[in-house]
Amino acid sequence: MQITEHIDNNAIVEPIAGNFQAEKKRLRRDNKLERTASRIWEIDFIRGVCVILMLFDHFMYDIMDIFAPEWFAATGNEAFLDLQSFAAEYWVSTLRTVVHPIVLMCFFVICGLSSSFSRNNFKRGIIALLLAFAITGVTVLMDMPILFGVLHMLAVSILLMAFIRLISRKRPYVTAIISLVLGVAIIIGGYVFKIIDVKADNYLAFISEAFVDSGFNSFDYFPIFPNTGFVLIGAALAPFLYPKKRTLFPSLDTALHWYRPVNFFGRHALVVYALHQIVWFVLLLVATVFIMPNGFEAIGDILSSIFG
Repeated sequence: MQITEHIDNNAIVEPIAGNFQAEKKRLRRDNKLERTASRIWEIDFIRGVCVILMLFDHFMYDIMDIFAPEWFAATGNEAFLDLQSFAAEYWVSTLRTVVHPIVLMCFFVICGLSSSFSRNNFKRGIIALLLAFAITGVTVLMDMPILFGVLHMLAVSILLMAFIRLISRKRPYVTAIISLVLGVAIIIGGYVFKIIDVKADNYLAFISEAFVDSGFNSFDYFPIFPNTGFVLIGAALAPFLYPKKRTLFPSLDTALHWYRPVNFFGRHALVVYALHQIVWFVLLLVATVFIMPNGFEAIGDILSSIFG
């Protein structure tokens, strides 16, 4: 007697497909965890500290220049005048005068160091440059133009690093030597530009502040000379400090992961930089609603003063 077996194909295929999808999800999760674990935590931490200090710095500027004067003018409450005075004193304080350039230099060196680990600096540089142009467009509309700010400079630096890696055929120590020589030359060139007499031309402001005249106005301004030099020096340090791309402080990388809150800002520095002023403005505008007797009308006045 012949026995015919009827096989339900779906009963076989569906479990296999389900297992395949589950395995794909697991691999994606494991790869994400592996990438996170392989990050050098102290680089993100130092960059995160710099970003947090930037957030505080810009918050103080918003209080000093925009919101505290508006709050005082509308309410007559001297507490807002004291708040403005506190922010203004911080802005010209010896602490900020000394710490601010050190933080910037550390941030630029760390950016160069971390960018040296990237697989595609051309892509990263172009994305950063497009975002920088977008910021310029928005800030020009706000009558607070950022013509060649820190993001513009970093984008140019990253593209320059990509070109150096290309001509050195991705040999890390050759890339490092070229970056070091060029970085030192750009830093020295930045100071040379300051002492020589060059013709003012605001179209060349991206090169050095030596070219700008009294009519140049940019709320954030970091020319290539000397700032890009610090980024390139950071790139030059990478193969010597991190030849194996591993942390230099494994004993501090404990299971507690105490550094994670700060590292969050370090990992997402580009996004934070692009959005932080919007976040500050929204929060301060919300605060205005509760502070002012005619809160929503005051918001309109503040926005009118910003956008002219």
